[in-house]
Amino acid sequence: MRVNELTVEIVKDSLQPVPDEEIYPGFPVTGLTAGPDDYSGRYVKRTAWADYEDVKGTTFLARLLLQEAHTMEFLAQRPHPNIVSYYGCQIKRDRITGLVLETFPLKHDLGFAAQRPELFKGLVDKNRIMYGLRAAVDHLHSIGWAHNDINPANIMLGEEGEPKLIDFGSCQPVGHHLMSCGTPGWHKDAFHLSNTAHDDYGLELLGPWLEKLFAEEK
Repeated sequence: MRVNELTVEIVKDSLQPVPDEEIYPGFPVTGLTAGPDDYSGRYVKRTAWADYEDVKGTTFLARLLLQEAHTMEFLAQRPHPNIVSYYGCQIKRDRITGLVLETFPLKHDLGFAAQRPELFKGLVDKNRIMYGLRAAVDHLHSIGWAHNDINPANIMLGEEGEPKLIDFGSCQPVGHHLMSCGTPGWHKDAFHLSNTAHDDYGLELLGPWLEKLFAEEK
């Protein structure tokens, strides 16, 4: 059937409900806290729906969200100024539907600077960004963890241009098996175990990437 032959009735008949348990972990869960009732002024990170068709019929996405919730709870007890702040889980109908995080004045991640550099004018300071990210990564490594997905899309900028590391779906203790394994083009080889070397390599690539961006902005 061609797209121009679709009707509202055909689309409605094709819709199928997605079981809650495939997407949203149950709550309460030991060790996890519910976020505030009022989420205004916060960002709610939700399930990676784009991957649903690849894992349909499993609880993979629910388990991935649950794992990241536990990671954020752990890191919230060991805060760092260059790591995104976490305020708990968004709860609806006794299920975790998202993670409540701090928001930023500039809504786009640093990766967007390659497409719209004018939005980042005056904010991109390579040295400050690299120093802050190195500090965040060193903090993770000092407690035996690795982020495993350092790339521009996982970096936000604060009001004064300070970097904030986000997206901890691949962050696990060193040596642990990973459910999510980095971003293509930002790691040397395929990997399945958490390792500090993945972070170091990502930072090695980020320096030249920022240098090019900063030079073009000038």
